[in-house]
Amino acid sequence: MNFLANSGVSLPPGHRVMTFCNAPQANIQVDLGTEDFAAVLRKLPDDFSPDAVLIFSPMYLPIPHGIEDSPYPVFAIVSDWNLGYFQLRENLKRFDHIFADKAGVKVLKKLGYANVDYWPMFGHNVRKNFKMLGVDKKYDIGFAGNINHAIHKERSQWLYRLTQLPDHLSVRIANGIFNEEYNRFLNECRITFNRSIRGEMNMRAYEAAASGSLLFIESSNLEIGDFLEPEREALLYDEIDFEDMVLKYVENDALRVATVERAREKISHYTGIKNAGVLVSKIQDIISGKAWGKREQWKALPAYVRALEEGIQHILASDGKSTSGFAVKSLLAAAENSEESHVSLNAIAVFYLISGLSAQGRDKNDCLLKAENWLGKCLGKNPRFVPALFNKALLTEHLLGREQSIHGYLDAAAAAQGAILFNDFDGYPVLPNTEEIFPLWHLNMYHYRLHGNLDHIKSLFAAHCFARAGELLAGAGRLAEAGEALEKAAELLPASYKVHFLLAQVYKSRDLDTAIECLKRSFRLHPFFTETWYLLKELLQAAGRDGEWADFRAAIARVCSRFDAYRDHAQKFS
Repeated sequence: MNFLANSGVSLPPGHRVMTFCNAPQANIQVDLGTEDFAAVLRKLPDDFSPDAVLIFSPMYLPIPHGIEDSPYPVFAIVSDWNLGYFQLRENLKRFDHIFADKAGVKVLKKLGYANVDYWPMFGHNVRKNFKMLGVDKKYDIGFAGNINHAIHKERSQWLYRLTQLPDHLSVRIANGIFNEEYNRFLNECRITFNRSIRGEMNMRAYEAAASGSLLFIESSNLEIGDFLEPEREALLYDEIDFEDMVLKYVENDALRVATVERAREKISHYTGIKNAGVLVSKIQDIISGKAWGKREQWKALPAYVRALEEGIQHILASDGKSTSGFAVKSLLAAAENSEESHVSLNAIAVFYLISGLSAQGRDKNDCLLKAENWLGKCLGKNPRFVPALFNKALLTEHLLGREQSIHGYLDAAAAAQGAILFNDFDGYPVLPNTEEIFPLWHLNMYHYRLHGNLDHIKSLFAAHCFARAGELLAGAGRLAEAGEALEKAAELLPASYKVHFLLAQVYKSRDLDTAIECLKRSFRLHPFFTETWYLLKELLQAAGRDGEWADFRAAIARVCSRFDAYRDHAQKFS
């Protein structure tokens, strides 16, 4: 088969892929911000005729304008569906078929997408991950991977447990290692810790097994059993038995090595190319069975909805860095043809706001002023549109200063609490992916679509706005007002480590015990937030709580000695 794809993919022999994007290595150079899918087809060489089109990662890469008119079957490969509600919600109707992980299949089917199937997106790379000769085991258990707490909140909790294993064990959480160094590290680990984000067979699962390290993965994983047999080839841990299992398999070399060797042999059969062959077979079956042609769902949507959804996808997939003519044109068309034009106007403002926040000098100011203009038009249409109120407060913070934005955040919080319709929230607030709210916002939007409960969205958004207002009030020395805003945030979102940290800063001068309790809650929620470490150290010492300080110091000392990213803090807690 011949495939036209927006990203590189290794296929089994006998199949050919031609890539299109603006990356230097692409077969066809195209700017999807200004060139449509018809332009891609015009650039195809004479000797290449596609059998199918593959669009990888539509959460992060622009979907070509006009893809819904493709003369060839079009397939979407959706990985991080949990982080891409706004990019995907209607745009997936532009595809004939969708492939996702098992959790994604379940969610998307509940959302009404019958044309979705499971496909394991990763696989063993035999050139990058293998057992190296002459490499000794240096670590009893190790981990290397994404440590963004906002995205991997559960993983953070487990990594802390990893750092607190008994002192006689050798533990390393590596940071910033890739390629050969990464493979060597896995080879040096008797056990590799793993925690997936969606219950998927992630890349680390293949890598650990291939490198001769015993894979430890969560017992709730939905896919591991399709590849490795639990207990015989991989170890599944849970809340109760984690530490006991580590000790058992570190101390019993024969048991561990036998498990590792079975896993290494088994995983060698699940290469990336073999798994890609599974995808090819599924696509062949779909095409031969005429089980495609689902794009009519997209074409049945009102024109302004199609324009709105396409425009938002282009803006968010390009992270505001594209000069996307299609994005702004689509959103303008949506605004002109919809009674709910405020949604499109807010999206145009988002385009300029994201662009402005990443720009410098005059370009930054020009983009922010354009964002201000579009937000003004949006709020003129709907003065209580919650995402736009938040974006306006964020814009004010960057244009006029932090203190001037406080009222705006409080206004957005009040609007969120008073909202009674989902439409009051159905737009995009600018949220960095390092913010706690980022993944929660996407997941709560899915939750509403599945269950129709608006309370989660209202509480989450109001809490975020109260928290930001409280932080700015505290910075301005208005501690009483800050405490009031932050208490509201904590009530609405008790699982926010940052809210509890900010409350501790407010209380530390007037109620030391309460401040310490706030910091303990913050630490339990995010054990690697170093600002909590230093403030808790200061307050425990000030309160004369010598025993608690000794225990806390010992815990942080273990973190610093075992987690590469925090070694620079070791001297302060030695």
